[in-house]
Amino acid sequence: KAAADAEKADAAKAKEEAAAAAKAEKEAAAQAQAEAKAQAEQAKKEAAAKAEAAKAEAKAAADAEKADAAKAKEEAAAAAKAEKEAAAQAQAEAKAQAEQAKKEAAAKAEAAKAEAKAAADAE
Repeated sequence: KAAADAEKADAAKAKEEAAAAAKAEKEAAAQAQAEAKAQAEQAKKEAAAKAEAAKAEAKAAADAEKADAAKAKEEAAAAAKAEKEAAAQAQAEAKAQAEQAKKEAAAKAEAAKAEAKAAADAE
């Protein structure tokens, strides 16, 4: 009987130890899974942050490009305006010179006419 009791006790102890080992294994597996999940979340967050930063950088670059394009457009418009104004001024000056030349030619013709008349009168 004592031997049978001892065997029963051993069996119960072995069963308990096996249960404890199984429980410990289960807990370790759960912890490993939790850690893996946390790492995955962290990696996801980091990837999202990196993507966000890249997006912001791309936007800044695009904005700078837009600003450059706008500036170039403005400069081209200013240059065209200046060119137009210079052309208009040159045209106005040429017109004034032509008017002046016309007046001078008319005055010379008038003087020549008067001279011819005086000569004819003297004759």
